[in-house]
Amino acid sequence: MQESDVGAVATSTSQTRLIVKALQKFKEQDPTINPTIILSMDNDRAGQKANRALQRDLEALGFTCYVNPVNGDYKDANEFLVKDREGFRQKLQHVINQPDNWLDNYYADIKKRHDYPDNIPTGFKNLDDELDGGLQPKLYVLGAVSSLGKTTFALNIADNLAKQGRHVFFFSMESSKREVTDKLLSRASCLSNGHKWTQLQVSRGAWLNNAEDKEEFDGLFKAFSRYQHFLHIYDNRVKASQVKDLVNSWLDNHPDEKKPLVVVDYLQILQAEQDNVTDKAKVTDSVSVLSELTKQAEVPVLVISSLNRASYWQDVSFESFKESGEIEYSADVMLGLEFAHREEYITVKGNGHVELNKEKFDQRKQEVPRRVEMVILKNRTGKTGGHIFFKYNAMFNSYQACTEQEAAIPNNFNKLFHSKEVGKPIEAAVRDYTVDPVTGLVTEKKPDK
Repeated sequence: MQESDVGAVATSTSQTRLIVKALQKFKEQDPTINPTIILSMDNDRAGQKANRALQRDLEALGFTCYVNPVNGDYKDANEFLVKDREGFRQKLQHVINQPDNWLDNYYADIKKRHDYPDNIPTGFKNLDDELDGGLQPKLYVLGAVSSLGKTTFALNIADNLAKQGRHVFFFSMESSKREVTDKLLSRASCLSNGHKWTQLQVSRGAWLNNAEDKEEFDGLFKAFSRYQHFLHIYDNRVKASQVKDLVNSWLDNHPDEKKPLVVVDYLQILQAEQDNVTDKAKVTDSVSVLSELTKQAEVPVLVISSLNRASYWQDVSFESFKESGEIEYSADVMLGLEFAHREEYITVKGNGHVELNKEKFDQRKQEVPRRVEMVILKNRTGKTGGHIFFKYNAMFNSYQACTEQEAAIPNNFNKLFHSKEVGKPIEAAVRDYTVDPVTGLVTEKKPDK
């Protein structure tokens, strides 16, 4: 079909692959060739899927390509042409004059976000409040030193979203899929009212020791199995471009699903996009590709990053992130995890020198749970500088939100009390204290009257 009045050529979907091949051949013969290509498939899900796939193919060949429907309120362009030739001609002329349709798309996008908010609650209300309702189609970078459970925190969010019926792509390059599953089931036990199992106890089948424990664990396992298909866990080392391709392919094949969350654990061990490049160049390339994914696919991407060793005794900052230049530039939101109330083990001298009390620092690392603070270092479209507090139970792979006041209370669980069966009454505390086995809060008992 050709609309000769405006010099446009329309083709059926059966011809698109032939045209792509022809354009590829022309491009090889003359790299300067760059015709305006406008995609306008049918007004249905299949058409949207075809638009996305074809746009990526053409852009990969180096062509300028726009998705700009010329169908109006009709099923497809041909129906529009047959029923209203003049209206179709005017619409087509407008599209050719403004192929990117930027202003109309801008208006439509605002209306879409108003009618269908795209923020995804993380399951941590204190974090959602600071992030304007939750995760949005942005690149989030989460950094922390070891022992603060940055992977566990990301897994907790992934687990919360899967329970909501939202797909999560979790690229785990340090832990195997089995280890990740062990962590998730350990967390499930922590959130239950029953027995608590560590990751190692889950993996070794400690719950098989008696019928009561087995029945309890089987209940946790059954509950997990109901939503585990929303968790797509990949434990092979990949490139950022492979992450992008896999997610895009899934989106093409599942146009009716809610947009997923993508988690990368972690940035510095992604495979390089190119051979023989520096670590800094590798990070730069990876961050750039993942940033493209958030924009093109409109999905939130949470990337875990390691921090330099100075972050143990310095406040987390942009400089804390290894190879931080590109991260700081490309990330939409930067989050840093650190021990709360660091003044307990850090002293700042008059000359600005920071002194670390290693004994007290080691005590903080041994707390159950650990008191953790999250700082919002950057938020491109929201508020920054927010401080959010959590209790991190490393033993059971669980994070719980808490207030700043709760984070100020030392958790002397390990120092004051001892129990071989965590979660059962702690005999050493019966006389003077009670301890919440999940939050770890130590409460002094009121004397009997």
